[in-house]
Amino acid sequence: MSDRTDPPTDNPAENPDVPEALSASDAANVMDTLDRNRNKIIIGVAAIAILVCAVLVSAQLKKQKHIDAAQAYSTALEKSEIAAFDGVVVDFPGSIAAGNALLSKAKLLSDQGKPEDARATLETFVSDFAQHPRFAQGLYALGNLYHVSGDAVKAEDYYNQTIAAQEDGEMTPLARIRLGDLDLEKGDKEAAEKHYENVFTLHPGTP
Repeated sequence: MSDRTDPPTDNPAENPDVPEALSASDAANVMDTLDRNRNKIIIGVAAIAILVCAVLVSAQLKKQKHIDAAQAYSTALEKSEIAAFDGVVVDFPGSIAAGNALLSKAKLLSDQGKPEDARATLETFVSDFAQHPRFAQGLYALGNLYHVSGDAVKAEDYYNQTIAAQEDGEMTPLARIRLGDLDLEKGDKEAAEKHYENVFTLHPGTP
């Protein structure tokens, strides 16, 4: 028995590993098709390139706008002026920085002894920034303002909204404590104790 291996032949029928070459007529048809569709191919490639460039430019512009908004808010925070916070809201509508500006503006108004203006600002925040990372903080602050003003019904509503918006967030234990305070003010000691106990049982480890 011989170990010699016969070399492959040039005949595709005898050597299945060698792909059959295109005939002259098939090659001519391919070249003719490419030639007839050359403009379409060039336009298609150009369109894809333009689309990729547009996506990259858009992403860069969005990133830059986010940076500009953050810097504008930092500047407004340093100035601590109503006009500066309003400028961020106007220049960067719908941004996280604009939401932060509204929260800071509300605090400043409250510190200035303008609770009604502060409430109006917070109501704008909770209405327009439901997806903001600090949304629960806005709800809680609004509940506090109504609580201090003596409107227990609205205060309770916003405290409950705080809990619903962030069941285990940093504002939730505070909201439960405030609900307990409201019950104490109404003389319902049993209900108040339940809210206080929930802080320990539902939020162990919270300061």
